[in-house]
Amino acid sequence: MPRGIRRPVTLAAGLALLAAGCAPQPRSAFLPDPPSEDLRNSLGRLAVRAESPGASSRFLIPPRGWAEGLSQGFGMGAVAVMGGAHGANAPFAALVVIALIPVGGVLGAVYGAFAALPAEAVNRAVATLEDAAAKEPVGTRIAELSAARLREVGGLPVDDSGPDTVLSIGPPEFVLTGAWSHNPDLRFFATVEVRLVRAADGAVLHSAVIPYVGSARELLAWAASGGAAFRAEIRDAADRLAESMIDYLMFMVPMPARPIIPSGSAP
Repeated sequence: MPRGIRRPVTLAAGLALLAAGCAPQPRSAFLPDPPSEDLRNSLGRLAVRAESPGASSRFLIPPRGWAEGLSQGFGMGAVAVMGGAHGANAPFAALVVIALIPVGGVLGAVYGAFAALPAEAVNRAVATLEDAAAKEPVGTRIAELSAARLREVGGLPVDDSGPDTVLSIGPPEFVLTGAWSHNPDLRFFATVEVRLVRAADGAVLHSAVIPYVGSARELLAWAASGGAAFRAEIRDAADRLAESMIDYLMFMVPMPARPIIPSGSAP
């Protein structure tokens, strides 16, 4: 694209993205090499503790009602047209595409206004999901499942009364996010930070962020029946995170840097 045309296109892109909003991104996994055998042999008595009983959550919220749908639709339409401006090498062709940006925005706005979900339905769904995330004691559940798995497989004594090392489990984070659209499928992501902390002086011996990737549904489907699907996914995430965490920390089972998205689900 000619240099003189880049600035207006960049400005238009910024305005369009501002109108459309941004999708929340899940926390990145942090998976260094598992603890060495020497470190694991030096841990002694181990306590498993949750830093918080609950979890935090973030959701991609689609446009609520025709007004937000119109605003996001304008941004989507304008960005779609701007793709042609970035690919145009001739100044005249690029200027023609730039002139069509408002047309794309208007067409997108009209579609967005009609395609948007009712504001009341979106607000009710978000409130249901926030309530579900707040009431599930998932941090406590992960800690209990992790301690149970350690006792099941053996290898380290689990002693909460006078430990040498604490397996500290940070507050899990849940994210429902998806494509930039009016009513996209939202995929469930979960992460939890875990640390091996020496009880005597609080030194962090090892830390990692363990990921989980679940299924994908539209917002209203996640919230249906009091958030039944969302609650079930939270519990499944707790089970999988606890298992993956102990396998990784205690048995040197490597984990993929990018979690595998379940088959049969929308990306």
